[in-house]
Amino acid sequence: MAREAIDPMALRTRGHLLALSLLTLALSCAGADSFPVKDVRLTVARRNESTASAERELKKHLALVGGWQTNGGGLEIVLGKGPEGTPPATNFESHVVYSGGKIYCWGDDKKDNKTPRSGTLFAVYRLLDEVFGVKWVTPDDDGIVFRPMETFTPPAKELFYRPPLIMMTMRAYDPVKMLQGKASHFVPPALVPGSDELGAQVAGYGEWRDRMLLARTVKFQYGHAFTSWQRRFFGEHPGWFGKDPAWGDPKQGFRHALRPKHARWWKLCLSNPEVADKIIEDWVSHGKPKYMNISPNDGTPGFCRCENCMKLDTRRPGEDFYDHLTDRYLWFWNRLAERAVKLRPDVILVTYVYSYYRHPPRREKIEYPENFLGGLVPQIADDYRKMYDEWAAVGLKHFFIRPNFLCYDAVFSRGLEKVFFECNAESIRRGAVAVDYDGSRPTAALEFETYAIGRSLSRPDLSFDKIAEEFYSQYGAAAPIAKKYYERVRARGEKTLAGDGFRKIAHGVLDDSETAAVSYRGHTPANLAEDFALVRSAPRDGLSAVEKRRLDRLATQIANQRLTLDFLTAGASGNAEKLEAAAKRLYDFRVAHRANLGYGYWKSFGRKSGELKYWKDVKFFRELVPNVKELEAPPQPAQ
Repeated sequence: MAREAIDPMALRTRGHLLALSLLTLALSCAGADSFPVKDVRLTVARRNESTASAERELKKHLALVGGWQTNGGGLEIVLGKGPEGTPPATNFESHVVYSGGKIYCWGDDKKDNKTPRSGTLFAVYRLLDEVFGVKWVTPDDDGIVFRPMETFTPPAKELFYRPPLIMMTMRAYDPVKMLQGKASHFVPPALVPGSDELGAQVAGYGEWRDRMLLARTVKFQYGHAFTSWQRRFFGEHPGWFGKDPAWGDPKQGFRHALRPKHARWWKLCLSNPEVADKIIEDWVSHGKPKYMNISPNDGTPGFCRCENCMKLDTRRPGEDFYDHLTDRYLWFWNRLAERAVKLRPDVILVTYVYSYYRHPPRREKIEYPENFLGGLVPQIADDYRKMYDEWAAVGLKHFFIRPNFLCYDAVFSRGLEKVFFECNAESIRRGAVAVDYDGSRPTAALEFETYAIGRSLSRPDLSFDKIAEEFYSQYGAAAPIAKKYYERVRARGEKTLAGDGFRKIAHGVLDDSETAAVSYRGHTPANLAEDFALVRSAPRDGLSAVEKRRLDRLATQIANQRLTLDFLTAGASGNAEKLEAAAKRLYDFRVAHRANLGYGYWKSFGRKSGELKYWKDVKFFRELVPNVKELEAPPQPAQ
């Protein structure tokens, strides 16, 4: 998005003209002196939610960096407005300017529930980043990386920021609700986090995303669109739902998918014309909004196998039913677009291009490309460049990406931060209008990947090597050792990702959350032992207390991976005695070191971590977590 020009003739205050051209800015900043951090004076020119957060964050970081305690008589930093005569910021902009002997931080702070604006706060983060060298590698106070400084030099040129995409989001799920869900039944009591801990985790991740300058400038509706249809329509219109002989209810012609509580997975019968009628009717009844959400429901069960829907497929000999469902969906989306554009020519239909309908169509093309916004969901093992090429060839002009790359519960580091960075960069280069990552607050195994993603979204000008160096810098003088460790893990992870075995496994699952069960691939006891020895060899002389904590935390996480691999190996061996012993060692370690294992240590006991299939066979664990016995009789499809 291009920056809006400022009209100097419009900048009139009290009869005086102030021209803020680049030339005058450069002159005002030339030869700027250094100023003591302790003497900084903060002034809040306009009070609102954004400036309040900006003031709090600036005070906190000035205290960390330079020992600032209270307003002094030194350089003034003004929050909430620009130099005299500067118009208010608009369009989600943030500005930092050194002019007239003061630093001004201001931005678009318009209160808007749909698209919140934090311009002044983002301006302060730019100031802290560019002038004071602060980086935020993880969502907690130990993740604030800085070097102490007594003096600082104001910016030599304006620091301007506007979100480069209309949406840059990284999702967070409420861990309280997660623990109230089914997975909580399998968490040992000694490892269940308290409400205060969970609350701090939620707040910390939200703050970190602000520090990454992530924002949403356009609110458009998308997501699994028909999760309420079972409640609304199944009783009177069972024929609107998918016919699934494996999971359906034979009494309803196999049109009943799973249990009522799994209604969010029910699919529609796309060949039934009444389904399209109802979707259009609902859209009209809501005032024909510009964005029309038509995303299919989530999950594998319920895809319709009626004769007419099967005719819409382009399945090749030998292919499984789930190998390719794109053509039926694109045919259906085209029919909806055909009707919607007649009622509102500028309507934009939004849908995920996901699951078994993410593969490019073989027969259909996008018939209304200007009215179609595809939310591409590439999986980890997909060739996303090929995916973009093939969808562009059938008419895709407007798209965003919605990866599940960070949906991951296992303890093993994957080393895919560069892969994800490159996916972001390529998507933006190809014209993606938005990026939305599913997942949650990063577990220890995801911290590097999460930082690479968050940092690259708001700063696409930064190289991967630059972002990586920022991440390594958290270890101070031990950064070179940390770099060697992460490069070792990355080499293993990228090799595993490229392997045919992993790609075959990944192709057969719904999304990336289900690949955690094979996340140990590429790791061996030997290379994990080498990783541990390498990190332990890092020099500790000269490290700050927080740098030592980070280094110890990393070593603890590697030790957890080693014990987890031993546990999985024992489970796979079928030797009950070995499994019991390995499980006890792992459990005792996790209880003793839970504080150093990072957020989500309890998630490794969930269904998608790859561990639970063995924990359920451990005698002492079954006594600690009686409900794990429920796994012995998983839900079965109707016969």
